[in-house]
Amino acid sequence: MAQEIDVRGPRFSAVLTFVLLSLAFLFHSGLILAVQTAVFLIGAFRGPHKSPFGILFAKVIKPLLSPTTQTEDSRPPQFAQSVGAFFGVVGLLGFVIGSSAIFTIATGFALAARSEEHTSELQSPMYLVCRLLLEK
Repeated sequence: MAQEIDVRGPRFSAVLTFVLLSLAFLFHSGLILAVQTAVFLIGAFRGPHKSPFGILFAKVIKPLLSPTTQTEDSRPPQFAQSVGAFFGVVGLLGFVIGSSAIFTIATGFALAARSEEHTSELQSPMYLVCRLLLEK
C-alpha cells in the first residue's frame, strides 16, 4: 500500500537536489555527488518522506507553511529517487576509476532528469519555489 505524502515535500527536495547536483557537476565533486547519491538511495529504499530532505521538509519547512489537503502517492517520487540513485552510483564509479567522462555524463543525466521532472511545475505560479517557502 502506497503512502500519501504532502505534494510540497518532493518539490522542496527537488530544489535541494538540483543545487547539489549542479555543484557536483560544475566543480566535478565526488564528495557532493556521494552526499546526493546517499540521499537518493535512502529515498529509493525507504521512501521520499524518510530521506534526509523529506525529514528536513517535515520538521522545518512544513510547520512554516499553511496546511494543505493536497497529497500524492509516494511511489512516483520514490521511483525518481531510484533513477537518481542509479545515475549517482554510475557517476561515483566514474569518479573512483578516474573517468571524468563517466562522472560528467552520469551527473549530467541525473541533473537533467531532476530538472525535467519539475521544470513545468516550478514554472507554474502555483508552485514557485519562493511561494513554497514563503507560504503561510
